[in-house]
Formats: sequence, C-alpha cells, structure tokens
Amino acid sequence: MFVLQVIPITKSIRTSSLSYFSAKDVDLGTLVTVPLRKQEVSAVVVAKESVSDLKTILKSADYRIRNVLQIHDKHLFSPAFLRMAHYSAQYNAQPTGVILDTLLPKSVTRDISFFARTFSGLTKKVDQRNSLLQRSTEERYSYYKTRTRELFAQNQSLVIVCPTVEECNTLYSSVSKAISQQSYIFHGSLTAKKIKDTYTLLQKNTGPVLIVTTAGCISFAPENTAEYIIESCSSSAYRNVSNPRIDKRLCVELTAQFSGACCVYADSVIGADIWHRSIDKQVDIIEPYRKKIFDSQRVKILSYQPKQEKQSEAERIKELTHSKSGFHPLHYQSIEAITAALASKKKVVVFVPKKGKSPNMVCNDCGKLAVSESGHPLSLYTHINPQTKNKEHIYVCNATGQKMPAFDECQFCKGVSLKKMGLATSGVAELLRTQLGERAPVSIVDGQFCKTKKAIKEAQEYARGDKGHVFVATSKVLTVLPCWDETIITTVAPLLSRMSYRNEEEIVLLLAAFHERTQGTMYIQDRKDICDSFPILHNGLYQPFIEEQLSQRKQYQYPPYNRLIQLKAEIKKSDMKAMYHYLLKKYESYDPSILLAPSSKTHGVLNMMITKNISDWSLMNQEQKLLSLLRDHERNVQVVIDPQSIA
Repeated sequence: MFVLQVIPITKSIRTSSLSYFSAKDVDLGTLVTVPLRKQEVSAVVVAKESVSDLKTILKSADYRIRNVLQIHDKHLFSPAFLRMAHYSAQYNAQPTGVILDTLLPKSVTRDISFFARTFSGLTKKVDQRNSLLQRSTEERYSYYKTRTRELFAQNQSLVIVCPTVEECNTLYSSVSKAISQQSYIFHGSLTAKKIKDTYTLLQKNTGPVLIVTTAGCISFAPENTAEYIIESCSSSAYRNVSNPRIDKRLCVELTAQFSGACCVYADSVIGADIWHRSIDKQVDIIEPYRKKIFDSQRVKILSYQPKQEKQSEAERIKELTHSKSGFHPLHYQSIEAITAALASKKKVVVFVPKKGKSPNMVCNDCGKLAVSESGHPLSLYTHINPQTKNKEHIYVCNATGQKMPAFDECQFCKGVSLKKMGLATSGVAELLRTQLGERAPVSIVDGQFCKTKKAIKEAQEYARGDKGHVFVATSKVLTVLPCWDETIITTVAPLLSRMSYRNEEEIVLLLAAFHERTQGTMYIQDRKDICDSFPILHNGLYQPFIEEQLSQRKQYQYPPYNRLIQLKAEIKKSDMKAMYHYLLKKYESYDPSILLAPSSKTHGVLNMMITKNISDWSLMNQEQKLLSLLRDHERNVQVVIDPQSIA
C-alpha cells in the first residue's frame, strides 16, 4: 500500500498536493483519477511513500485519506519535469501546483487525456553541463542553425526557449528554414486547436526535432532532447509581471539537468548573475566574450547642460532658442536628426520610458502632483469609452491600477492650471506631429497602442516600407521590430527611480539592446549628466562595468553573493500594526527589515526582507526551518526569492 501525493489538474492547480491511498506502486507523473469533494477529477502523481513508512503520521492524522479511483497507463509529465517542479517549489517556497500552473498552457489543463503520453524511462548518456554564449543576435541565430544540424546528425533534439511570443516567432522563422518538417513552435498566443495540431505532429515525429517555445511549453520536449537554449537570458520577461515569484530560466535549467541535457544561456549581453556564475566556473564559456557592446562612434550624448567646449555661434543660438522656449522633451539636435532621417527615407525610433500622454500632472499654482487615493502619482491616458465610443482622458494610478475620469482642477488648492509633466509616448507623438506637421509619419509602439496582431503587423509594414517613419515607443519596440536606422533615447532618468540593486545594469542592458538594433547613430539625451556615471557609453567596454556592479553587490550583500527573500502583503490599514509585530516576532532570528507603505485609502503594503547566505538557500538546499515558516502564510502574502525590486 502506498500514499500518493497528487495535484488535481483543475482550475485550482495552484493549490498544494493532496494525499490518496493506492494499492499499486505507480511512477511519478502517472495520471490517476481521484475523488475530490463530490467530483471525480484527473490528477498527476508528484510524490509517493510506502504506508509502512508513514504509520505513525497516519494514525495521528485528523482527516480521512481516500483511495485512488483509477490509475492510467499514461503520463502527463516526464520524471525530469516533475523533479524540476519539486525543486523549484522548494526553492521558491511555493506549492508545486504554482510551478506547474506557471509552466503549463491552459489548453493542457482543459484536455489532459489528449496531451498524455508514455515515456521509455531510459537515461540518456550526455555530458550534462551549463554553458554561456554571448554573441550578437545574428551570430547566435547562425550558431543555432549549426548546432541543430550537429544534434540532428546524432539523432538528438534541440529546444530553444524565448522570453516573449514575438521573439519566438522571429527566431523560428530564421532558424527553421530548410528543416520546417522537423521544426515546431509553441507559445501562449497560439489557439488551443493550433497547439493540439502541432503537438499531434510532434508526437508522430520519432526522429530529431527543433522546438522553439516560450517557457510555458517546455513540458512538450521529447525524450531525445540533448540541449536546452535559453535565448535572451537577460530579459526580465522570464519573470511575469503578474507572477514575479518564479524565474523561468531556473526552471529550464533544472529540467535540462534532471533529463541529462545541456543548458545554454545565450544573449547579446549577459547579466551580472550569469557572469558571476561563469567566474565561479559553474558555467562554461562556449566562445570568448564580446569585449565591446557599444560602438562609441555610433553613440552620441546630447547634454542639456552648458557645454565647456567651444561652440559655433549658430550652434549656440539654436541651443538657446530651443531651451528658452520652455520644457521640451526633445533636444534640438534630436529634432534635426529626425528631420534629416525622414528626408532620407529612414526609420527612427524615439524611445520614451512610459506609455500614455503624461506620467505626472502638476498644479502650476501650488506645485503639487495629482495623486490617487493611495498617494501615488496619477498618469494621464487617452482611451475609447466602451459605452459612448468617444475618445476620453482618464487618470490611471500605475501602482494600484485605479482608474478615474480626468479632473480639471487641483485636488489641493482647487486651481485650474494643471500641467503635464514628464515624458510619455502619446504626449511625445503629439508634439512631433505638431512640430513636423499633422501628416507626419509618426506611429506609437507601446503596450496600449500595439497590443494586437493587427497593430504589430502594421508597425512592421511601416518599418519595411520605402518611406521615412518615426516610431515613438517604449521597450515594446524591441519585440516588434528587428532593426531601424536611428534611435533617440529621450531619457533614462525614470529607470533609476525604482528601489532596485539592478537599476544601472538594466539601463545598460536596455541601451545595448537598442544599440544592437540601430544601424546608424543612437542619440542619448542627458538632462542631469547621468551618462557621466556610465563610462561604458564612451569606451564600450562591458567587463569593467559588470565587475564594478558585482563589487558593489558584494559590498552591500546583494545577489548573487547573498540570497534576498521578500515577503509582501497588501492588508487593511487597521491590521498593519498587528501584522508588523506578528512578522517581526515570527522571523526575529533572521533579522528582518520591514517597510510599510500605503496602496489605497483603506489598504497598505507590508514589505519584509531577509538576507540569507547562498549555502543556506540554493536550488538544491534550503534551510528547512525557514522554508516551513515561509510556507505557513495565507495567500495574500507573496514570497519572492531574489526580487527584481526591493520595494
């Protein structure tokens, strides 16, 4: 007799596993039918133990364990995938169901029997290792083609994981040429029917295959997979905005490790965490590093501060005229570059950090910002009213998601002189149309205007056209357009506003991504001499920059030298004090730091940080006492390991 730990494949898959009796021994990953309340549901076996080993626990249990109703002869997941889910759950202090829910397309949970399959259970003899590839996008794609041919010659498969749907499509169209019959693509934007049809073709193919997928479909990988490649490994998209708890890169690495396959981290510029692992010899280097990631001849800093060097009289007149006309989001040289590019039928991307019309609204009378009930600044947006179908202005609190009609008077002094402040895509686009003419070829590429396939296709057609065009865009453009002629970076200052130890690294990674896609000059506007603190923009050398970043992190005990564990909860303000003292006492032996902040009129956010030594919390080892404490919380408490932001 055995006690099986199973996870029901239902809408509540994110819950913890449940226990059932089974007279037969079963393999992990086996599909079973179990009673759940008054229903019979399908479930997957994630752990098992003999009843003889649990006699004492079973006798003292205050609940009744029911029997498994049926054991099926097929598996939903490979043993390697289930081991990954278990270790990831332990590392992230989450139920195993949360990991499975993060890494499963919804079409699988809706039709389990269709995606069930059999596994041979044979162990591959592969020299399992983790590697690093830092080359340009074009060079990486060339490497993938070569590597695919090498593995196909050995009757082995390759899985390439991409962070976004757009990158999946771009990489697939490039790498799958000439081997389309052996290439398959999976991602969340495919319909359930398309995923099923592609999966059916994949199962019929018994030879080597190439799979290009997002991390949510890695469970489809065949048994003969010899290598997993994590493309654009420095992308923040491997952590969902809606679920930042799970780093999908680690899930892919563990899947490769437990299945005996190799894992390759690949990107144009490698982040500090992977760089540190290569220094510690945890990751092999496939090819030598790119020493320079910026061509200083193609990077031009446009400063708004008075220049020390000599200027011609004409240049000085232009600068003074432009600056005395009031705040302007574009440097006069940026406007000249855009005008010249359009005259030469070139494509220009004007990067603006935020979407909407304006990130802040300020009163000219009292100088205060318009804020939401939570105290966070309100941003101005334009949207189509679903009832009247008219275009309207609304205020949105980006911190809480609160929306409200745009008001015309100050909340504090009742003045009517509200003014837009800061840079946002719609506002910059309107200004450009005013300056260049209403018929100027200006498009917006951001999460608001470019979220449909039709809008993305339209932007791509403009980029391929033979006429000049200006794209006012957020970083969304990096996943929409492969390249363009000129880039204007309006500002990087807002990117430094987050409470994060990764701010400077993320700025450099962002600028490097824009630089790689820019065929001509990249102009960086600099209002507060921020660029002076980035020597890499002048010499292009990445190693000194990343070594300085690692040195600072070591000094302040940030990752990758220590582990940060964050507990975050949104609770009623009336309960804040009690929750504060409760957590302080519960984790007092771990010396936690706790920060309280408002999130709405009635609620606040409690943010607690614990610093742990790497040896006490890693993928393969966690301090069991702390793990038990972290798992002993209600659902409103979010646990994040090494969070992107510490606020």
